[in-house]
Amino acid sequence: MVGLGEKGRRAMAKFEKRVAELEVGEMLKFSYALPRSPQHHKFFFVKLTGLLERQEQFVTLEQLLEWLKVGSGHVDFMPGARGELIAMPKSIAWHNLEEQEFIEVHREINDFLWTPHAMAYLWPHLSHEHQYQCIDHWHRDFERARPPVKKTAEKQEEVAA
Repeated sequence: MVGLGEKGRRAMAKFEKRVAELEVGEMLKFSYALPRSPQHHKFFFVKLTGLLERQEQFVTLEQLLEWLKVGSGHVDFMPGARGELIAMPKSIAWHNLEEQEFIEVHREINDFLWTPHAMAYLWPHLSHEHQYQCIDHWHRDFERARPPVKKTAEKQEEVAA
């Protein structure tokens, strides 16, 4: 492991020094975060825009996204006016989620879109078979456009070997 940039190298050196100073039986707790990928973020919203253009229920991307977050379970539950629980969509803003969390939200939204409920809501006048075809064509079109995953230096060395 290495730190990126001068600040990252200093932080990594500090961490390695602390690990080296550990006594037998002593423990160290640390955490890390994966920075959000601008390519993945852009791909996600281009993909949703494509869905917005193909479905029949929502007028704005914001409405579609809020519905998808509720349907996928990316919510907090709050008591409503009469005490019943109401699903409040969580934010997926850049600063609120690290990349791994965003990957999970993306996966959960994809999973939700394949449910009979979601397909029937987006295309209410179509048969189930045609609803499935709509989501399948949308999914295939955007999976072909998925940005390539960058290889890490370690993976590049494996390929070269």
